[in-house]
Amino acid sequence: MVAVFLLVSMRGNSQDVEPRRWSHLPIGPNFIGCAYAYSEGTITFNLVLRIEDGKFDLNSVAAKYIYSFELLGKSARFDLLQTYQSGTWSGLLNGERASVERDGWADTALRFAVNLYGAPPLKEQEFINYRKASHCETIVGAGLVVQLPTGEYFDDRLINLGTSRYAFTPPSLALFTTAGNGRPNSRLPRVITRTTTSFSAANNLKAMCI
Repeated sequence: MVAVFLLVSMRGNSQDVEPRRWSHLPIGPNFIGCAYAYSEGTITFNLVLRIEDGKFDLNSVAAKYIYSFELLGKSARFDLLQTYQSGTWSGLLNGERASVERDGWADTALRFAVNLYGAPPLKEQEFINYRKASHCETIVGAGLVVQLPTGEYFDDRLINLGTSRYAFTPPSLALFTTAGNGRPNSRLPRVITRTTTSFSAANNLKAMCI
């Protein structure tokens, strides 16, 4: 069992607190990690919502479980990520200052990834010897992320921690080289799509109400 604890400070709207998600891992061990992230930024809404000067401050605490295993002669991994978030959103609603707070669970994320080239499936001692002997390696990996609708969600509110729907990130392909420590040095860009929720105009006007 391996435990990892991280402290992350972020600005903007990124909520990804998963470092080294393509790293070469030994097969068999279970990994548990915890991370904290702070985010702040501005939000631009559709003019029909009559919300201006939108801002947010968000604290996120994430717990992650990783299991690495061999699949058809390739190294693969399964990830489970669960985040608890607490934040404040503020802005001008119809010209008046308003704010709302949210505290609760975000959506659960499941990820499956497999290394198609490089990063062979090795147990602990074999893995250590391989990494010591490997000065540079090219790895090609593919992954799929599934988001489960487990987060806090209110049908009549715009600001939510969950999405109330299943979401699938299209399979992503990563290509990168590693140094002798197995950490990625570079990778090709990959495309990630996200789904958003639609709201009626009447519900949107309640967005900043508690």
